[in-house]
Amino acid sequence: MIVDTVDRALKLVPPERIRILAGSHLNESLRSLLPELPAESFKIEPQVRGTAAALTWASWDIYNLDPEAVILSLHADHIIKPEEKFLSLVGDIVAVLKTHDLLFTISVNPDREETGYGYIEPGDCFAIQGETKSFKVNSFKEKPDLESVKEYLKKGYLWNSGIFIWKAKVFIDEIYSTTPEISDFMFYLSQNRPIDFFEHIPTMTVDEGILERSSRIATVLANFQWDDVGTWSSLTRVRETDGNGNAVMGNCELLDTKNSVIYSEDVTFITYGIQNLVLIQAGDVILATTKNLAADLKTLLNSLPDSSAGPDS
Repeated sequence: MIVDTVDRALKLVPPERIRILAGSHLNESLRSLLPELPAESFKIEPQVRGTAAALTWASWDIYNLDPEAVILSLHADHIIKPEEKFLSLVGDIVAVLKTHDLLFTISVNPDREETGYGYIEPGDCFAIQGETKSFKVNSFKEKPDLESVKEYLKKGYLWNSGIFIWKAKVFIDEIYSTTPEISDFMFYLSQNRPIDFFEHIPTMTVDEGILERSSRIATVLANFQWDDVGTWSSLTRVRETDGNGNAVMGNCELLDTKNSVIYSEDVTFITYGIQNLVLIQAGDVILATTKNLAADLKTLLNSLPDSSAGPDS
């Protein structure tokens, strides 16, 4: 999926304008998968501090190259079809950014109750570019509980896709305006000391640290098919399933099993009379949870002792 994402980006910019933000454990595999990208494209985070830190680091570097540069932030676990509509929509947003200093997110019409996404309350339309309408965002709620989700859906809230577009200078300005937890330590970036920057800032998503706090958020509604393959349960939506709605990978024998995700690296799973479960085996670790809870693995991992999380976690 990282190759697909980079191929998508290459339809918009040349290789030297792409930046890959990732942890050190992915460095070697990413470089081998993406030989067309120059060495400076790879920004390997010294520590895991979340998307706020990673995007601040990348945006700071781009800001120093060109404050007016437009940054498009893409996740490597998104499915986008057809690409032509996506690329056209990005072009419309870039055109709007020429006259509006805002942080844009692409929103999606919800089709289910989902607690793993952010929710956007759209405001008034303020610009029309081609067939694309841009809306101010009245409020932004990151990963609410189920009762809040039900209320948001009644009010016409939209999903946040996590696809962001903004000028480098506008994002940096908003960091200084809204997020002192990060801006207080950005002097390290000005001194080219990213290791110290990551050492001192908290772990934080860009959604929580900037988008929920900023009054300069805008959105457009996606005109393309979008899905986030960031959880195990999402595989039943994007992979071929058997006649009972199961996504199965590896050696598995299923009996009276429905709507489950089962993944085995090198053991045999035998299931009988289960439904809506996620069963995962990787190395010497086995995970068993429900599809509803699979989006909240951070809570599980945070409660485990380090030795329980496995060698590659």
